[in-house]
Amino acid sequence: MIIPVDRLLRRLRQVPSRAGELRALRRRLRTARAAETSPEEQALALELRALKLEISHAFGAVSTCTRCVPHHNRGVPAEQRARLPFSGGECCGGVTEELFSDDELAALALAGTRARDLDAPITDHGGCAFRGLEGCTLTVANRPQRCVHYTCKLLREELRTRGDLAPIQGLLAQLQQRMNRFVEARHERLDDELFQSLETALVDARDQAGTPVTNR
Repeated sequence: MIIPVDRLLRRLRQVPSRAGELRALRRRLRTARAAETSPEEQALALELRALKLEISHAFGAVSTCTRCVPHHNRGVPAEQRARLPFSGGECCGGVTEELFSDDELAALALAGTRARDLDAPITDHGGCAFRGLEGCTLTVANRPQRCVHYTCKLLREELRTRGDLAPIQGLLAQLQQRMNRFVEARHERLDDELFQSLETALVDARDQAGTPVTNR
């Protein structure tokens, strides 16, 4: 596999803490892409991707996300805060592994997200691995559903002032409903697979012991 030079250089210059998170995340994504899934999961993942893009278009250009003050910068004088990284986007200060849960990664994988799509900044590492000085470095389609869904109080006020809050909340409700169903479908399949493997193991154990199996 040939890695583009610019991507290779970014990886070599990457902050160690972020580099470790990215390696783990890309490994988990590759595993998710290789997993067996159901047709319903595949359809839902594509619905989620389309809804995320529709919601992003509805949000348009917002100013709130560059004006909120992260908790670790509170109490710092404004003139000093202006020189600090991550002057906004407190909601992006979470833990990468938690934001990209197994369910979120499964949905992304089924919708077409690849390891090379997880493009991260090489600036200071604070919070999510994809949190850059100018916002998230991931395209909307490659972000977890929860990141697209989250709207803080300040952002809701901005949308309300614009007159866009109600229609966007309707889209967000659809997104959450589809994600909830995706999680249900995925776990139903995983439970079925576990039950089938246990049943097979039990039958094999009985056969090896010479005990007849009674159908019920």
